[in-house]
Amino acid sequence: MDTFAALALSSEPPLKNVIQGAPFKESVSILSPTVWRQILGISLWNFIVMAIIMVFGVMVAGLQDYDRSTQKIMAMPDGFDTRQNGSSSYVPTASYPEDLAYLKSLSKQKHFTYIFNVFVCLQAFNMINCRKIGRRDFNVFESFFHNFYFLFFFSIIFAVQFLAIQLFPALTQTVSLNRSEWGACIIVGSTVLIISAILKLTPEKWVAGVGGFINEDQEAKGGLSEYLKKQSEDKPKKTEMVELADEEDEDNFQQV
Repeated sequence: MDTFAALALSSEPPLKNVIQGAPFKESVSILSPTVWRQILGISLWNFIVMAIIMVFGVMVAGLQDYDRSTQKIMAMPDGFDTRQNGSSSYVPTASYPEDLAYLKSLSKQKHFTYIFNVFVCLQAFNMINCRKIGRRDFNVFESFFHNFYFLFFFSIIFAVQFLAIQLFPALTQTVSLNRSEWGACIIVGSTVLIISAILKLTPEKWVAGVGGFINEDQEAKGGLSEYLKKQSEDKPKKTEMVELADEEDEDNFQQV
């Protein structure tokens, strides 16, 4: 999914207000306080949402309680459909403990499916946020349809997610969801759009000191480019050393 997001956002053409704006100096950091505010704020929101679903998801969705010992994948007991008789509120009696174990297994699978689906929805909708990262760029849907690649990869992410859950649940160890459950996951995932707008109203001084101990711009300058430069400078030295070694071997051979 990260690859699709990178391809989608890297193909985003610049808007007119960006082209007409003043150029940035070389010393300006890419990871500005505005960017750090979005990174840390959205990351915190993702953590909160996922923690709530993991802890309270079973209760909110009205699923059967389960524990760590519950098997995630379990075969349907013989005669289960007959005893359930199409009722979603079927409560197994003590005579059929395998039915209770099976319902707990289904509950665990569905709970884990909620967690997986909401997480993907959060990241997918955050792709839209990443289109506009300016200090006061509240309208992240501006010129939304001017980039075919973004729309294509955005659709691919949701299509693959839908197919993985609905048609190929065995691949991801999930269960199929109904329309209401899909709608709930999408709505929860789309909350990052609101959170992103709220974050742009907060003061940047809250994250102004982040660059002091996390400076990726400095690491980039001392990364691959510096390594390649050093390699190119060391290459002539290594060539000279090899030539000198060859000359010494030739002299030694002549002396012998």
